[in-house]
Amino acid sequence: MSKFLKKYGLLILSALVLAGIFYLNRYSGTARVKKGETLYKQHCSNCHGENGEGLRKLIPPLAGNPNIPAGLENMPCTIRYGKDGPIKVNNQEYNQPMAGISELEADEIKSVMDYILQTWYPGTEPLSQKKISEKLGECAVAE
Repeated sequence: MSKFLKKYGLLILSALVLAGIFYLNRYSGTARVKKGETLYKQHCSNCHGENGEGLRKLIPPLAGNPNIPAGLENMPCTIRYGKDGPIKVNNQEYNQPMAGISELEADEIKSVMDYILQTWYPGTEPLSQKKISEKLGECAVAE
């Protein structure tokens, strides 16, 4: 047994460490999305709908909205500070102001964004926590 451990011990230990890292990354992503779902239901679903369908011709949908993946870098500021002015989604114009959710921290905004992306835009690369914090810093200066 000791010959085996001497020969393969480091390899086994490395494999276990990598498996642990993979598991933690996967779990933390799952936990973040679950937290994002809770936050979405609490702050966003009243207007954008439980299933991201929007509200008739008043509030734009999040599901099937090409502006989401195309404008991902603008999303942190939109969530925190809201949006005024018209927006066109799938050939429908919406012009209802969106209130911001200023009490959400950057990590909570990431959770909401990750939930939206995983739910309605699987395969879309999410923004990193660092990028979200940078964007929030930029739009805070602009406010």
